[in-house]
Amino acid sequence: MTPVRLPLREKKEGWQIGALLVGLLLLLLLPWGLPRFYVEVLFLTLWYAALAQAWNFIGGYGKMLSLGHAAFVGVGAYTSTLLFVHWDLTPWIGMLLGGMVAALLSFVVGITCFRLSGVYFTIGTLILEELLRSIFMEFPDITGGATGINLPFKQEQLAFFMEFRGVIPYYYLALGMMVLISAAVYLFEKSDLGLQMTAIGEDEVAARALGVSAVWVKQKAFLLSAFFTGMLGVIHAQNLLLIQVNTYFDPLLSIRIALVAFVGGSRTIGGPILGAFILIPLSQQLQASLGGTYAGSQLVIYGALLVLISRYYPRGLWPLVQRWLGRNQR
Repeated sequence: MTPVRLPLREKKEGWQIGALLVGLLLLLLLPWGLPRFYVEVLFLTLWYAALAQAWNFIGGYGKMLSLGHAAFVGVGAYTSTLLFVHWDLTPWIGMLLGGMVAALLSFVVGITCFRLSGVYFTIGTLILEELLRSIFMEFPDITGGATGINLPFKQEQLAFFMEFRGVIPYYYLALGMMVLISAAVYLFEKSDLGLQMTAIGEDEVAARALGVSAVWVKQKAFLLSAFFTGMLGVIHAQNLLLIQVNTYFDPLLSIRIALVAFVGGSRTIGGPILGAFILIPLSQQLQASLGGTYAGSQLVIYGALLVLISRYYPRGLWPLVQRWLGRNQR
């Protein structure tokens, strides 16, 4: 009997799906038996992977450099926290509301900046983050200011209030969000909206000439990005049970989100995940090793990474992985 040969594309897609399922299974099993420090590092790695994936909607496919995504993290976290502290609203609902408030904020920024050239959008996101940080610091009675707000630990109904004993449940929340946002990016990439956003990123003038409503397309992609980013801020705040202005409205947080996507490979689904698993464990190891000198050292290393990746791998490291996987499929 003559063996049936599958088309190369079908073999490739089947292999990729199998690899994806194996990777997901490993991530499901990974935290068990590890010391708390390593589980915390894994939680942060998945959290940043999800953030970079959310950033991908606007920064990857649209090639619009946002350096203010920390503002959406902070707005989402504060929305849920204030509703939780003052009205006992479960953070499960607060997470959705936090995402909605972040999306609304992105709409305000978008209608102001999207009619200008790309550099003005970047400047606008930086101004937004600093403006919100200053405003939140001016009202410490509400926001806690530099001291922050301690979230109450409910002894009963912990799961209802998204509070758990240990970091492993938060690890799975971050993993779930990473999978959800990755799936959303996949659907976005295949949709008309994603194709239009990609066209805008390549050549906005040509896209407009073909009838693409560039401002509205960018606005919708930015709304998606901000919504998911705001939701992720809630998970981080619940894990810490503490929220501070300088922790969330931090330019370094925005830079790290963009750098994770850039190192791994923006405009890809695997790139932000790869970038997070390279950059975040390195970052946490530096923090543990260098202590007080960490902040300055981190900026130097981030700058060096940016130069090296820009020089030798301008599309990020994910295309290298794809080529390696392609060779091993033959």
